[in-house]
Amino acid sequence: MQLHRAQEKPDWEVVLPEHRNGWQRVAARTRGVITPANGITIVGCVIVLIGLWCLYVEVYWWSAFLFVIGRLFDVADGYVAELTKTKSPFGELLDAGVDKFITIGVVIALGILQLASWWLIGIIAVPQIVIAAISYRARRRKVHLHPSRLGKYSMALVWCGFSLLIMAVATDGQMAHAIGIGAYGVIVVAVAMSGYAAYVYACSKAE
Repeated sequence: MQLHRAQEKPDWEVVLPEHRNGWQRVAARTRGVITPANGITIVGCVIVLIGLWCLYVEVYWWSAFLFVIGRLFDVADGYVAELTKTKSPFGELLDAGVDKFITIGVVIALGILQLASWWLIGIIAVPQIVIAAISYRARRRKVHLHPSRLGKYSMALVWCGFSLLIMAVATDGQMAHAIGIGAYGVIVVAVAMSGYAAYVYACSKAE
């Protein structure tokens, strides 16, 4: 998994203007706002929000499908940022911020719609709140911490768990029960990974 992970300066600022590729020139002109990876991050967010609407209107299979597709975009943005040489601190922050925003949104929706137990929602939320607090404190101290690959993997598992929970609701009988148990198991493993990622994040130092 390629992280949308930047150094202190954007990629294009360490290249002479005449040697920048087309995407780097656009990124430089827009101060890093318009890049292919940022576009993919936003499109992925929109897809997940549409999935949330499908969840609200009880179109469960479409909701699960859109959640998976939307989160694949979250994986793709890091690869595209690396491929186009347009990684930047802003892009990294946008990626992490969107990730937290849509995760919190789906967690709240699952609780309100009673598709997941509140204790499960609580243990999902705690590591994310801890990581957000660590990141905020680090930025206040002018320390630049990067998201970890372990954290990304744990969030991918959380989203798999979300999709399985929704599929369980859309399925009947013993199959629904089995899928539900699988969903809880996946999420518990993901939360354990998130907790360890938060610990590593807290112990990490700026590069």
